[in-house]
Amino acid sequence: MKILQRFLMGLGTVLLLALSLQLVAPKAVHAVVSTLVTVANTASNPIPVEQTKQATANFVTLLYNSDNAANQANPPWIQINPDGSREVFSLPAGQNFVITDLLWEVNCDGSQGGGPCATSSGTMVETELRTPSSFTGIFFNAPQTIGYISRASYASGIFGLTAGAGETLRSGLVVSAMPVPYIYPYGRIGEYIDRYTIQGYLVTAPPAN
Repeated sequence: MKILQRFLMGLGTVLLLALSLQLVAPKAVHAVVSTLVTVANTASNPIPVEQTKQATANFVTLLYNSDNAANQANPPWIQINPDGSREVFSLPAGQNFVITDLLWEVNCDGSQGGGPCATSSGTMVETELRTPSSFTGIFFNAPQTIGYISRASYASGIFGLTAGAGETLRSGLVVSAMPVPYIYPYGRIGEYIDRYTIQGYLVTAPPAN
């Protein structure tokens, strides 16, 4: 009889302990979860998103107007606005342009360049961003590469040969004057830039030394 009584008392203790854990554990877990998901920001201390808005507003997409490529003293870049409208782009005074993305396409089909295409499928073509050429008195300042060269091979297109590439520059390419895209090698008959698009953002130019 005493053995049975001790057994029942022990069983009651175990059941009481189990019931206590069920009542206490959910409150502890709820407290931990509540601590993890609590947002500390308030109306007077909002999440800092202003810098992101400014960067987005400052992002620019530019299309090279190859129809006016001869005007290299003032490179013919056209800004594509978010609503689809277009306007001539000029680099504002005191600003530099950081190029982050480029997309280009070169064709060779005899429709431009003074004659039929003088190259073949599989031939390498290169585009370079260069400083604009200019004349100073009787002297000619030849354009110089500013640090971007991209290569692709010609393949058969709808009307002739086409080559192109799209690239993202992780560190960005900073220019203080809008560059001009060139095709290399120079002078191959029938080649022309069909499309050259760059994207980037404006930054304040450092003070002159």
